[in-house]
Amino acid sequence: MLEPARDLQDEGDELFALLTTLSGADWNRPTPFKSWTVNDVLWHLHSGDWMAVQSLTQPDVFDAVLRARADARERGENGDGLQGIGPERVEGRILLATWRDFFQQMCQALGEADPARRVRWVGPDMGVRMFTTARQMETWAHAQDVYDLLRVKRSYCDRLKNIAVLGCRTFGWTFANRGE
Repeated sequence: MLEPARDLQDEGDELFALLTTLSGADWNRPTPFKSWTVNDVLWHLHSGDWMAVQSLTQPDVFDAVLRARADARERGENGDGLQGIGPERVEGRILLATWRDFFQQMCQALGEADPARRVRWVGPDMGVRMFTTARQMETWAHAQDVYDLLRVKRSYCDRLKNIAVLGCRTFGWTFANRGE
């Protein structure tokens, strides 16, 4: 298995363990990030992981979702909540189980992927290693919001090196991408 995929899996396992401790009311508490609830945070992660699974395993479905969302935006609608396009919105423990299932599918697909493969995405395509690290960064960063909400001290580990390297490699690109 590709090392970044193991690191991504470990990141998700840590978040899963934290989320299993939540009470029913905790899921609707606003976090420090834009007052998103824990449900909102995990839904955001789940939506991205669901899209990643589609990109990796069902590219036709991935393309159809992108087209449907673009068409919705052209009509002035929010392209994120289209009926029948994308995962069904659920909350709480059902969301936790659904996210966990797709997260593990994503980790397995990334861990078995040819490292030379390009992964289609909503932005530019990425190599498997970069894509895996980008999903780890999303998982780590949004998990931090839940840790902050719950006032749980987080222990850091060497797998964060992937995220630091990603930040260094893409620093200049972020400015060039915005014409700055």
